Order: sequence, then structure tokens, then C-alpha cells
Amino acid sequence: MTLKKKWGISTSPEFLNALDLIVDTLNKEYGIKTNRSELVEILLKHTLNKIIREELFEEVVKNVIEDRTYNYPIVLPYRQIEEYNENQDKITFGIRVIKDIKRNIDQIRDNSKDLGLSRSEIVELILYSFFKQKDFNPTEKVRKLAILKRQGKL
Repeated sequence: MTLKKKWGISTSPEFLNALDLIVDTLNKEYGIKTNRSELVEILLKHTLNKIIREELFEEVVKNVIEDRTYNYPIVLPYRQIEEYNENQDKITFGIRVIKDIKRNIDQIRDNSKDLGLSRSEIVELILYSFFKQKDFNPTEKVRKLAILKRQGKL
């Protein structure tokens, strides 16, 4: 048995959440009892061996600089939203939109007076249908849309 040494790392909550997701999945769905420490060691061992064996130090330097520059997020799978019902708890938060979006929402509201839709309800229904799509990764979709928007291509 290999002697183990204890050491600690400081990391982001999203990193820990990603580790916990993997550990929980391995424990519950695959019956493999593991923990964060073992998982990090297993994943790093393969990577460290590859870096040393193939002398990939320049690639490591590039990755460090890139991560420090862009701080790429760990993208966790989103939790499926519940089926819509009127008794769900609601939360209020403010949003800002361009005038054309407000105009379109108002047009939907005006064309649906018989239903008495509010702007909030319209936005909620649009977002609900966005998140309920099958085989859909909303994080990736929103990230792509944000990049296109910032490039002026949306």
C-alpha cells in the first residue's frame, strides 16, 4: 500500500460542485464508492504521467496562461425544471431588455387580452419552453448566443 500525504488545495465552488457531481454519480449510479480526494488523484495521475512522459510542459504553460486570461468555467449539467404548475414558488428579479424585445412582449400581451397575460408571465412562459426542450444544453446554447451577440452576429 502506498503511503499517502495529506495536502490541501484552494479552488472554486464550481470545481467542488463538479467533483461532487462526479463522485455522487459514481457512488449512486455505478456503485463505486469514492470521494473527492481519490477522484482528483486518479484524474491527475494520468495527466501528470502524460505531461512528464511526453514533455508537454509548454502546453501546460499555455493552459495556465489561457485559464488565467479567460477563466473558463466548468459547465455542469443543468437540473431539469419541474412540470409547470400554478402552485410553484416564484421569485422576483429584475431584467433589462432592448426596446424591440419589450415591444414584442407588449404585442403578445395586447394580442392575448382574453388570457390576461402579464409581461412577467409571457417572459416566464418563453423561458420555460426554452428550458423544457428535449436533448438540449441551455448553457451551451446561451454561451454560443452570447458570443454571437458580442461579435455583432446575432
